[in-house]
Amino acid sequence: VRGLELGAVDYIAKPFDPDEVIARVETHMKILRLERNLARKNRQLEEVNQRMHRDLEAAFRMQESFLPKIAPSCERARFAWAYHPCEQLGGDFLNVFAFDERYVGMYVVDVCGHGVPSSLLAVTIAHSLNLDAGGNSLLAEPSNDPRGFDMVSPAQVAASLNRMFPMDATTGLYFTMLYGVLDTASGEFRFVSAGHPGPLVVRSDGSSTVHEIAGRPIGLWPESDYAENMVELNAGDRIVLYTDGLSEERNPQGDQFGDARMLAVVASAADSGLEASLDALVQEVAAWGGGNDVRDDVAIVAAEIMGA
Repeated sequence: VRGLELGAVDYIAKPFDPDEVIARVETHMKILRLERNLARKNRQLEEVNQRMHRDLEAAFRMQESFLPKIAPSCERARFAWAYHPCEQLGGDFLNVFAFDERYVGMYVVDVCGHGVPSSLLAVTIAHSLNLDAGGNSLLAEPSNDPRGFDMVSPAQVAASLNRMFPMDATTGLYFTMLYGVLDTASGEFRFVSAGHPGPLVVRSDGSSTVHEIAGRPIGLWPESDYAENMVELNAGDRIVLYTDGLSEERNPQGDQFGDARMLAVVASAADSGLEASLDALVQEVAAWGGGNDVRDDVAIVAAEIMGA
């Protein structure tokens, strides 16, 4: 007993059989080799995990680099956004950017699925929609305009994306999108919806609605056509573009949060700042799901028209 307490793992009583001694020693040598091999495998696994963690961090920073850094500076409009991936890497993303002093582009994109494959496609799409990508941008084309480019219509942008990103039969990835251009002078928001929830509009009088627009997701059908739509905004009106992680969040009973609750929350927060209203919406949806955060990727971008 004292020997076992000191760390021995076995004992043989005398008189002993030499063959039994050899067999037992070989067994314990085998166990030792297995333990050492397991320790080596664990070290290798830890190295792989650390490398994967570093790669995920790098991928997240790359994805994060496509998010807006500062809001466009416009006299007649202000902007806000919120981004909450349910995992370290998300398939949803957003952007808001100024073409010039008058026109501002806004979009939200939802790539099906989660994790690395969806995130890689999201980054590729974001690069294609980057206004600073020169000739590779789908949002503008060179012209003799003093700006050096002309804006491409939202419908044409969706059609170009549909040609560029056909669904891969291996991955099965496709995406939905709502992209539009806000004329901050007139208040016109011209947009295209590609299988995506329509924009949520809150009027200055407290009324609100979701403009549902039929449209096919990007990548599913090569022959898809996309139409441009328009919402006219007046002073005090707000428009919110969002991904379905908000409206489709379910409570413990399985009920969706839904558009009606979204409209009620956003309308009730109309007197708050634009950014605060988006935070309130995310918090309400998370509480509906019974947790501290939503269970799907969430991307929101919003604009408010200011008085003259």
